[in-house]
Amino acid sequence: MRSVVGGAGDERRVVYFGDSTTDLACLVEADLGVVMADDGESKLLKTLRRVGLEVPHVGQWEDGRRLVWARDFDEVLGSRVMEWI
Repeated sequence: MRSVVGGAGDERRVVYFGDSTTDLACLVEADLGVVMADDGESKLLKTLRRVGLEVPHVGQWEDGRRLVWARDFDEVLGSRVMEWI
């Protein structure tokens, strides 16, 4: 993931969608990591919080945040994140 992000250049942003703890490293390295979860208490979200990372819902995203979570892709499409991407 580091080589993908590094090779994307300043004009492109790398967004990674993940739903399990095996996605953790890529979610953290991407310009924006989107955790896909049924609710805010998924195993992956709990793990990210346990290591000290804040993961707000995509509807509460603020510019500069690198991690968010969403229930489905429609929530991402309807959010302000799309303007940033």
